[in-house]
Amino acid sequence: MTNLNAPTLLVAEDDLSIREPIVQELVEAGFRILEASSAGEAMATLRNGQAVDGVFADIRLPGRMDGVALAWRLVIDWPHVPVTLISGGAAPSVAMLPPGVTFLAKPLRMCALVEQARCMIQKGRGSHVP
Repeated sequence: MTNLNAPTLLVAEDDLSIREPIVQELVEAGFRILEASSAGEAMATLRNGQAVDGVFADIRLPGRMDGVALAWRLVIDWPHVPVTLISGGAAPSVAMLPPGVTFLAKPLRMCALVEQARCMIQKGRGSHVP
């Protein structure tokens, strides 16, 4: 059963074998999760008025916009929504990341993922954190 009052996170990851365990871990930690397999899907979710308290996005997303471009768009259009980029590749340079965007390297340690989710919620709205 989903707690509709739980903080909502958007997870943008095209690889289902990576997205599923991320989603499962965050749900078990008490978060409500929306999923996207591309930056375009993530943007559509937000443009449709779906409120989110934080976004996890893979850097290498399919389509015209990658995760870094998505992060820049979020910082401009939804500056109150914290963003964490994730990647199994090399860490991006600081100059490449928008201000305030965090990076987590894959493979993800699930305890670090949940801790980062909690930090994003505190940063974004400072309300109840599971």
